[in-house]
Amino acid sequence: MTKIEKYNHILTGFGSNILGNILMFATTIFLTRTFDPEIYGEFRLIFSFIALTVIVLLLGRDNGIIYFSQHEDESKDKIIQEEIYFGFIVLLIGTLTIYLFSSKIIKIFLNEETTLKYFQISLVMIPLWGFFNLTLAGLKSKGLINYTFVLSNLTQRALRVPFFILFALISTSYYSLALSMIFSQMILVYLALKKLPFLYNIKNVDFKNFFKRFKYAIQLGMNAIIVVLLTKIDVIMVGKYTDNIQVAIYDVCIMLAFVVMLPFVALVKSSEPVMKGLLTDEKIQAKYKKDLKLSILLSMGIVIFYLITSKYVLSIFGDIYIQGSLTLIALSIGYMFSVALGTPIEILNMNGFAKISTYILLFSIFLNIVLNMILIPKYGILGAGIATGVSLVVSKTISMFILLKLYKGK
Repeated sequence: MTKIEKYNHILTGFGSNILGNILMFATTIFLTRTFDPEIYGEFRLIFSFIALTVIVLLLGRDNGIIYFSQHEDESKDKIIQEEIYFGFIVLLIGTLTIYLFSSKIIKIFLNEETTLKYFQISLVMIPLWGFFNLTLAGLKSKGLINYTFVLSNLTQRALRVPFFILFALISTSYYSLALSMIFSQMILVYLALKKLPFLYNIKNVDFKNFFKRFKYAIQLGMNAIIVVLLTKIDVIMVGKYTDNIQVAIYDVCIMLAFVVMLPFVALVKSSEPVMKGLLTDEKIQAKYKKDLKLSILLSMGIVIFYLITSKYVLSIFGDIYIQGSLTLIALSIGYMFSVALGTPIEILNMNGFAKISTYILLFSIFLNIVLNMILIPKYGILGAGIATGVSLVVSKTISMFILLKLYKGK
């Protein structure tokens, strides 16, 4: 066990995320005060689409690495290696396809303010972002959980700072933002690969196994796609129904509100490698309950802070962002209730019940889209915040009820 892995996973995950978010907030303040809201809003809109596309193209390979490493007798290194290569191939094919149909995709999913050349250069992030997610899953499966926290929560955000500053000094155009993301992500991928040296031995990959684990992986992937949709579709729909300035304001609100979810993120990432036994192993259950209580308390503290200081915190990003005060509070409260309901969807996924999760999440995303269509035209970004919170809580409540029924039957 390496030195960093000796520390408590929840506290390490939460602590590294807090430090990473402090860096992200400082960087965002710099960006919102350096770049016009229209440029920053377009950047956030396009990269929200990119983030969602990455999850879609991964087809569950990243979650599959963690799942199959627990459930199959085959060499863990072989599973990790094959799934990373197979996933990367799909990412490359998907990126090329999107590039070829860029104009149609912009017309369908984004808005008329989206610039084609900006969109196309941003597509480079798809294979880089996706490959990094695959390597993170491999690192978790190898037991390097705290290392993944530091890499994804802290290092990723720290790397972006010098690039944003450097390119902003050269130009305050969209290209500065996109190139900063691309170059920093390249370094991040290199740091992840250093811990997985066996990946370089491509001779061990049997490409006949491309579809071997595909069936359950795609099920996990469907659930991951829907979960991301629940947290990203609102940004895209705000862009569709309003303008890029409102996207910029809403994106800052989401970034701040997501701090409420950081204890939950740490809980999920630290629990994933042992979720196979969470329904039956009393020791695992006891640790999980303790970590869940800690996560809830941390989230409640953050919500109380926002209730008192929302306008002041938003003013740091610029006066125009203060109008998002109620949206920040609505999102934060919704996230807090979501944290309090624990990780029922993730537990279902990692114990062979991914299909059940899919049905629950499909209903939730349908509810989210309907609520966004109703509430955004009436209440703007506040409506989007309410829709997101309600959808998350509904999906968690339904999955918790089903999980309790399954648990009682064991």
